[in-house]
Order: sequence, then C-alpha cells, then structure tokens
Amino acid sequence: PNHSQDDDPEFIYSTWLWSKFDELVESLIQLLLLPESDETLKEVVLDTLMEFLKLENGRRFHSAIFLRFLRNI
Repeated sequence: PNHSQDDDPEFIYSTWLWSKFDELVESLIQLLLLPESDETLKEVVLDTLMEFLKLENGRRFHSAIFLRFLRNI
C-alpha cells in the first residue's frame, strides 16, 4: 500500500506540535508587546523567546522567530 505523508502518525503529530509551538511563540510575542505587561514578565518572556531562538535551530541563532518578533514591534 502506498502511504502519503499525511497518513503517517509521526508526521501528523510533528505537524501538530510545530503548530502549537508557533502559537506559543506568537502568544509570547503578543504578551511582550502589551503595554500593560509587567516589566519582570516581559523580561522572562524575552528570555524565553531568546532561548527558543537558540534551541529551534540546534543552538544556532534562528532568525525566523526573531523576524516574527521584529514585524510585530
């Protein structure tokens, strides 16, 4: 039987997981940009985003998240 990638449970899970990660990053960016957010919270959110920048691309700087952030500010 010929199985497409769309039928592969690992592919489905991986796609779903990445979509949730993208939602999390977007939520963090929005939280960081809220004027009413506490400065301590903003610092933690920014630290988290910077860690994601490193981890998403094997400890090398990942510009896609950074560019998303810059587009929002």
